[in-house]
Amino acid sequence: MLPSIIVGSVTTARGNEPFALDTPTGTVTTGKYRDVHHHQAQMAREERVVAESQVRAQLRGVKDVRLGQYQCPRCQRWVDVVKDPAGWSGRQCANC
Repeated sequence: MLPSIIVGSVTTARGNEPFALDTPTGTVTTGKYRDVHHHQAQMAREERVVAESQVRAQLRGVKDVRLGQYQCPRCQRWVDVVKDPAGWSGRQCANC
């Protein structure tokens, strides 16, 4: 079962920023950190490939898509919020 929202980060010429893919509508929004849905951890490889393609198709200039990962704006550490949801708190990693 796909989660209703798939979260992660995109890398563009502006740097790294969070995104959320609304799976029912296919709409991608950026700039806001969202909580990860527990079903994101259960996505099959094929579903992850499709989600990444949808993100790339909706946003311009995407160099990289990291499903389920956020980069802390303070310490620059990457946090896998799917495997370690407690490692992220609001708008930064739990360490900061």
